[in-house]
Amino acid sequence: MSSIGSRSSLRRRQNTAIGTGVKRSRGSTPTHKGIGTVLVAAAVQLSIDEGNKGRIGLHSLPQADSFYRDRCGMTDLGPDASYDPKVPLRYFEMTEAQATSYLKGRS
Repeated sequence: MSSIGSRSSLRRRQNTAIGTGVKRSRGSTPTHKGIGTVLVAAAVQLSIDEGNKGRIGLHSLPQADSFYRDRCGMTDLGPDASYDPKVPLRYFEMTEAQATSYLKGRS
């Protein structure tokens, strides 16, 4: 059981991914710097607008784990073998309190 209730109780958009990868040439500045934080903020705001109090949940690609844990402050609930048994992606959730803190930190 997750920290904010059943995963199935959250509205999930499985075919939507928030990418944190950025395009860059060797030694250059990223061309899409900051897009991941903007997209997470949009997901949190949509959750608020839909009555879910800012709570979101997602499966993370391995290269984005530290972004969701460290930059977004989401709770890492560990690998979710039910998502893909061959390559279990880590599942992250953002609670109402974490969402409020995240949005305040962006203003």
